[in-house]
Amino acid sequence: MVYQEGTKFWFQSFFGSWVQELSNHFEEVAVLVEMTTAKTEFQDYLVDSSQIRLYSIGYRGAQSKAQRTNSIKNWGKELSGKYDFLLIRGITPRQYEVYRAFTNSKVFLLVGSLIDSKPQFGLSTLKILLWYLNKVRLIQLKLISKGAQMFANSPKIVNELDEILHTRSTFIPTNTISANDFIPIQFRGIQKVPKLLFCGRVVKDKGIEELIEAVSELKKRGLPCALKIVGGILPEYKTQLLQMIDRLEISELISFQGFVSFGNELLNFYREADIYILPSWHEGFPHSIWEASCSCTPVITTDVGGIPGLVSSDEVLFIRPKCALEISQAVFTLIENQSGVELRVENAYKLARSYSVENCARLLKDKLGETVK
Repeated sequence: MVYQEGTKFWFQSFFGSWVQELSNHFEEVAVLVEMTTAKTEFQDYLVDSSQIRLYSIGYRGAQSKAQRTNSIKNWGKELSGKYDFLLIRGITPRQYEVYRAFTNSKVFLLVGSLIDSKPQFGLSTLKILLWYLNKVRLIQLKLISKGAQMFANSPKIVNELDEILHTRSTFIPTNTISANDFIPIQFRGIQKVPKLLFCGRVVKDKGIEELIEAVSELKKRGLPCALKIVGGILPEYKTQLLQMIDRLEISELISFQGFVSFGNELLNFYREADIYILPSWHEGFPHSIWEASCSCTPVITTDVGGIPGLVSSDEVLFIRPKCALEISQAVFTLIENQSGVELRVENAYKLARSYSVENCARLLKDKLGETVK
């Protein structure tokens, strides 16, 4: 979704920075988008390039499904002859409509795990609907794969496409960290009373409750760590977490910072932290790990989803999901072996640098060039 403000267009950072960089490698980039009538806090990246063209399929909530479908068909007729490639970034709700409407050479870039995004079947109306929609989109993806060049943004997803849909694909990372966002490589050391950081959507399946329990456990073991929680959170869930924190008697150790737009303000949280912790139950590949890596901040994270497909124990310290004790023990492990931490920080920095948004856009251009040949 995009918000227009005069001649300015605001994207969500992870997508906007990628589109911006693509415009540096292609003569022109057209983006087919749904618009919003009001700017949200998540639309935090200003796209500024004379080589980018935006084409709207309508405003969220203002058009019917039929109107959006007609808009897609009309743009397909008008734009198919003007551009060399149609790149679909999915899985996305109207992926098959877009695929059928355009006659360009087609590329599909899968940016989320098929396994981790699979909803559990249940007897409630919502669970049945989500299960059904997931099945439909997998069928669509299989049909798309017969006529499109398939890319995936992690080696794990490459394997999933092969195993689940019997479709061959190419690994194309879509990192949103620019080379300009990297600080000079350094190891700051971990303080005796470490400053911990969580950054992401503050929801249950991000492991936030286990992280709070781990702070309590660390305090009991004589290590009162300070934890900053950065990310959007629903008011009712924040109330629930505050009650939990009060019950554990660690209110003085934990602060909620709210949503912070990508940029120096956000990266400064990483640069000021001793350890970044992401105890998610499932993930595609969170770019918060790259944000920590470009800031030279050691990472503790769960070995789930696409994470182990891109980083290893050479770069991060892995823990099991849903285990507060493992989080607390991992903090002690890093404190007690700071030479090992320094090596992980260096390795993660170099790996993130190799996957900079500039390098990833260049790789995509090269692969599309191979398709033409």
